[in-house]
Amino acid sequence: MKKTLKNMRELANMTQAYVGQFLDVDKSTVSKWESGNAYPQAETLSLLAHLYGTSADNIIAAITAARTQRQGITAVGQQPHVNSWSKFSDEEHVPAEQTKMRGA
Repeated sequence: MKKTLKNMRELANMTQAYVGQFLDVDKSTVSKWESGNAYPQAETLSLLAHLYGTSADNIIAAITAARTQRQGITAVGQQPHVNSWSKFSDEEHVPAEQTKMRGA
């Protein structure tokens, strides 16, 4: 199972409201962290890790995963979901030097 901030919170049997109260932030802030729409400040990472019983590295990995998923970024070595060349014709794939060689 991929670790996410939401998974970590749920495994710890905590609500967003409880986490927010513990960290002195609104529960909507916790929701934004979990969805990748915002990120906790650096000093909050260690508190969050302590609260969830994990390391700050695991918290950062979960935040990074949410961010990359939200932005559609693929990990190194993975193929993108959409072929970025599919919107171009074959002629547009050809470098200018090769086009000149063809006599175009």
